[in-house]
Amino acid sequence: MRRKVRQPLGERQREVLQAIAKHSGTWRVGCGWLWDSYTSTITICESLVRRGLLRKETLSEPVESILHTSRDIYHITDSGWEEASK
Repeated sequence: MRRKVRQPLGERQREVLQAIAKHSGTWRVGCGWLWDSYTSTITICESLVRRGLLRKETLSEPVESILHTSRDIYHITDSGWEEASK
């Protein structure tokens, strides 16, 4: 049986995770910072969700900003806190 080897975090993934840790452990549209663009930030956050480093919460009402609307909030997990501190 082949074991799947997880690649290490990429530079952008690590920097976004550390930024989320620095800003109270949560990121959402309109929170005051983003990585290059909303789309880029969300893409990186989704990759961190797949790794178990962030947890995604979907709100019943969307959060709006000038350029983007989303129902999703990303929260750092215990594993994410551990990884962000490396």
